Amino acid sequence: MSWQPAELVFFTQGDPPYSLVYGRADFTGRQWPMADLLQRLQEVNGTSMHLAEAPLAGLSEPQFLGGPNRVVAAAKPIDWMTIALWSVLVAGVLLIGSLAIRLLKQ
Repeated sequence: MSWQPAELVFFTQGDPPYSLVYGRADFTGRQWPMADLLQRLQEVNGTSMHLAEAPLAGLSEPQFLGGPNRVVAAAKPIDWMTIALWSVLVAGVLLIGSLAIRLLKQ
C-alpha cells in the first residue's frame, strides 16, 4: 500500500516548457502544509498568492524517461545484524532446551 495524497500542488521554477516527472520508486516524500508553503513563497517573491489564484496547467502525452525499471523499487539489502541476532537467539534456545532434556533424563 502506498501513500495517496488528497491534493497535489506544483510550483514552477525556470522558463517553460515544464516537465512533470514522476514514478521514482526510491523517492520518499514529505508533507508540507500549503499555508506554510504559500507564506514562504510570499516572502521570497514579495507577492501574495492564494491557492484559488494559482493558474491551471495542461498536460501533454506521457513520455517514458527512465524506462519501466525506474518505477520498481530496488531490492532491500540483507540486514545481517538482524539475522545474526536471531541466530544467536535460536542457538541459545536450543542450548537451553538440550540442557533441560539432559536434566529430565537424569
